[in-house]
Amino acid sequence: MRDSRIFAAKVALAGALAAISCFWILTHGWLAALPAQVLLGLVYAHAVELQHQALHGTGFRSARKGRMVGTALGVPLLVSYSRYRALHLLHHRYLGTDKDTEFFDYAAVERLTPWTLVSSAFNVRRWFEAGADVARSLSPRTTYDEVITDPAVHGRIRAEYRTTLAAITALGLLSWWTGSPLMLILWLIPLLFAEPIHFLIELPEHIFCDRSTKDVFKNTRSIRGGWFSFWLTNGNNFHVEHHMRMGTPINKLPQMHPHVVGHIENYCGTYGEFYRDVLRRALRPSSSLSAT
Repeated sequence: MRDSRIFAAKVALAGALAAISCFWILTHGWLAALPAQVLLGLVYAHAVELQHQALHGTGFRSARKGRMVGTALGVPLLVSYSRYRALHLLHHRYLGTDKDTEFFDYAAVERLTPWTLVSSAFNVRRWFEAGADVARSLSPRTTYDEVITDPAVHGRIRAEYRTTLAAITALGLLSWWTGSPLMLILWLIPLLFAEPIHFLIELPEHIFCDRSTKDVFKNTRSIRGGWFSFWLTNGNNFHVEHHMRMGTPINKLPQMHPHVVGHIENYCGTYGEFYRDVLRRALRPSSSLSAT
């Protein structure tokens, strides 16, 4: 129960930060609203990391409650809870094999250049694809990924995308009814910050690691970081520990870290250290992403 209360508190904090950001944006001019839009984008990115915990069942004990909250957390970035869950659990099962699959697929992971770094950060392609997926959910026959073989899961995915569509439609109608650009200032502009922030959270997980082996100490990275990075990533900095025991609640990963850190081949003390290495490699011609 304590783990569930901790997760509920994290969701409540994210909701409070989003509400404060929205209030500030709505009561200030365009320039003064910008810092709050950055914060709102940060919360949108953080929400997907909370969704990640929910899909592992370490947020709430109730699967129904986990899906309900997880669906809401994924709305801003158009992430279906059940689809993310299905593909992500396959990632845990097949990491280190040719069957591995990632829900968030970044070009920079396969080929790191300045261009792929920027294009992956804003990930415009994903938004076109996600928008199409949301629209396709209106058809009762729509399926999404061949590796998802359970028809019931496809039904849940369609329902979640329809929930997302309903939320976006409601925001659009409210914008029209009030004559205020709510969709622009509360969603689209914050997304310009949310997508790159989420990319920066996700990128360290396996890049530069040896993904030809199932040894989690070789195919995954952990970053010690500090309190802010632990909060923002919702413990994603301890990614080796998470892959070792994906059923462990996020708040307990720091307790595992001292026992495994000496075995981790891809380890960084800070995110600054990691991203300095990323920039160095991106600016180096013919960067290779094989294990180094």
